[in-house]
Amino acid sequence: MLLRVQAETTKKLNQAIDPAAQVVTESTAVHIPAVAAMDEDSTRETVAMLRRFHLGDPDAGSRFELPDVGHWPALLHAYRHLRRFRYEYPLLLMPAASDQKEMVVSLEDFLSCAIRAFAGAESDARILKDNLAWLDNWIRDHLTGHEQPEPAIPLVQKAANALLAQLKLAGDNLAALSDDLEQLVAQVPFGSDFLALNANAPFYLFQHVTYCHRAETRRTFEARVEQGIYGLKQLLAVEEEKSRDSDSSRAGPGAQFLDAENFSSMVSHRHRGTVAMPKARRQRIEQSLQQLKKFSEIPTELLRMIVRHGSVSNLSDQKFNAMISEDPCTEALRQYDEQAELWSGLFSALRIAELEVENQYDASVHDSWFQSFDADAFSADELLMLPSIVAVETTTHAAGTHMPSFSRVLNSGKPIQILMTVSAHGNPEQAGEDPLHGFRMELAYIGIGHREAVVNQASTARMQSMVNGFATALNSTRPGLHLLHTGFTQAQPLHPWLLANAALESRAHPSIRFNPAFLGGGQVDFDDNPCNEDDWAGGEFSYLDADEQMIETELKFTFADYCLLKPDLRGHFRLVPQDCDSADFVAVDEFLNSSDSNGRKVPFVWSVDDRGVLGKLVISRELAFACRDRLGFWRNLQSMAGIHNYYVDQAIQQVRQQEQSRASAEIEAVQLAHLDELEKLRDSAAEEIMGRLTEVLMGLDLSDSALGLVGDGRKTIPSVSPNADLLVEADVEGIEPEKADEPDVDEEEISFNEPWIDSMMCTSCDDCLAINKVMFTYNQDKQAIIKDISAGTYAQLVKAAELCPAKCIHPGKPLDPDEPGLEELISRAEPFN
Repeated sequence: MLLRVQAETTKKLNQAIDPAAQVVTESTAVHIPAVAAMDEDSTRETVAMLRRFHLGDPDAGSRFELPDVGHWPALLHAYRHLRRFRYEYPLLLMPAASDQKEMVVSLEDFLSCAIRAFAGAESDARILKDNLAWLDNWIRDHLTGHEQPEPAIPLVQKAANALLAQLKLAGDNLAALSDDLEQLVAQVPFGSDFLALNANAPFYLFQHVTYCHRAETRRTFEARVEQGIYGLKQLLAVEEEKSRDSDSSRAGPGAQFLDAENFSSMVSHRHRGTVAMPKARRQRIEQSLQQLKKFSEIPTELLRMIVRHGSVSNLSDQKFNAMISEDPCTEALRQYDEQAELWSGLFSALRIAELEVENQYDASVHDSWFQSFDADAFSADELLMLPSIVAVETTTHAAGTHMPSFSRVLNSGKPIQILMTVSAHGNPEQAGEDPLHGFRMELAYIGIGHREAVVNQASTARMQSMVNGFATALNSTRPGLHLLHTGFTQAQPLHPWLLANAALESRAHPSIRFNPAFLGGGQVDFDDNPCNEDDWAGGEFSYLDADEQMIETELKFTFADYCLLKPDLRGHFRLVPQDCDSADFVAVDEFLNSSDSNGRKVPFVWSVDDRGVLGKLVISRELAFACRDRLGFWRNLQSMAGIHNYYVDQAIQQVRQQEQSRASAEIEAVQLAHLDELEKLRDSAAEEIMGRLTEVLMGLDLSDSALGLVGDGRKTIPSVSPNADLLVEADVEGIEPEKADEPDVDEEEISFNEPWIDSMMCTSCDDCLAINKVMFTYNQDKQAIIKDISAGTYAQLVKAAELCPAKCIHPGKPLDPDEPGLEELISRAEPFN
């Protein structure tokens, strides 16, 4: 489970700040209280009433307790008593002109990298390193509640001064720490800002990514304009020089009768530097030059936001450069057209200048082209020069009364961005109504349905994924739709970052990135979702049962678990009495995959209250329908991304069958060839043995002494079997006995239990290489092969086979009979062999 990734670092942070801090105290250890069980009749009646609540009977629901705000989903209980929580915010926003690879880094990463830059050895800056957690925590506390980016250098300097005051050092220690802190402050990039997690963080991040992308584009374009102006001035300067050289005062008496333009056309084969420039060309150059000089008069803004009132929590920040509109999408279209018209003259002038400087302007071709030059003729680089026009809309308006203008932007083909913060559990078209009523309208689906728009559904819980989605849209020349979940709501029991993570893991707000430019496949990317091949994310969970025995199990984190975190949805839950237990209660994930035609099953989620008591909460049928709706949406996304897609699975199965058939045919051919060779070897051996036997018999001494008469006068004669494979021993000097099985010494032993890989089916996912890069490697087609089977264990082979998405790794049988746990490993490997 994604949330558990932060648990260990959180413990370290708590202990660094306060060694006595604990994540979960003994008094809140999860347990089931010891209570006497209900009798059978009471159990049957209680289950029946809870079933009636589930089916919608309000009278039945009134007989059971509603969970209070102390009840949390069981998998989140470990985060209830965190004194401090480690997560990637605050962020350091690198300046747009910086040569840093990353536009955004976390505070923790920045501090670690900054110290390594000047104190790489373990013994360097020891005092500062020991107090780095304190410094980190001071900056976090200072930024708490700040909605706007804060300049980074002054803040790090304040943190350094606070640390010096806190430690109260003297002498050499004070001097050493002061020097290290100065070097730390010097590592902060000039012009960088810190951004704390807040409701407006996605807008500031979008603005920052826009500046980083557009700033370099704008600098490159400015250089082109300057070069164009210089080139046109040079052309005119040369022409002025030619005019002075051909002044009439130095010309002959007949110069007054010479038409320079006609003459230049007559001698066009001569060097152009000696020919007067045609009037039309000179006029075109002068007009283009004047147009390029107006570039400095065009506003230098890189971003313009058109905001609906209420879509952004605070508009007082001047960095937003925002204007209010009652229809942001329509206004964005209007302003884009206005900007395109303003820039079209500049773009055409620059193109003319570059053609003229290269002497490539052809009036018969280019005159008509530039007469009709408009936004449709803009190149990709020119489109990226326009200010980024952004409409900040609300989901309620986009899904309701302003759907037409919302759709027009997505269908326009113009690089206008639409930003919206969304509620992870609510239906955008039903403001003020029960958020679980009816099927949820998926605005991401609507964006994908327009086919030509980039869609970025992201969460503040995955900052880098959000930034990558912004960059994808801003680098495109298409419309962009960004659906953003911040984790901030009016009332919530959980930290916003944790809540945003919970929405991601429960499939309430999955991460989606759709880029129509990837025509060859991979248009839908949702790799940033946890457990993206499963229906639900999950995690290990342990508790003490009524007998105080530790029970370990695995729970799924469903949409119903997420809804338990929303106070306004607690009416969809009812507590199951602790003394009531029945097989009719089933977990939500099992309920959704079961076929309960008789309606006997009652779905529930596990919860833990603030006393650490584990219990069951039955959910309403309406919430169960909402869970089924989220699961259906999730499975559709999986199919679009090629996971559990019928056609993809069929293609894989077909390729697997073809490969297996080919391999079987090759094995059968090898076996037949081997048997044929064995038969030939046997025939050859038999002929050779019979020939040698004949030679032995023909060369025997048949005298009485040689025949060895026994006492009664009988002779001992070797018996010869007609079998060609018989071994014959002859005590004849110089002749060695032959062995019939000698040809078998060189026979190649064939084993079908060795590991192998269907390399043609490999998807190059790197999972097997992550397990053992020596055992596995890629061939020239970047498909996996087994490089050295002895470089790893059978357990690694089996694990690689289980992780492989194409199921193309076949572990075979273990090479080492003494490897621990072989019985279990062979059983796990059996489905893949």
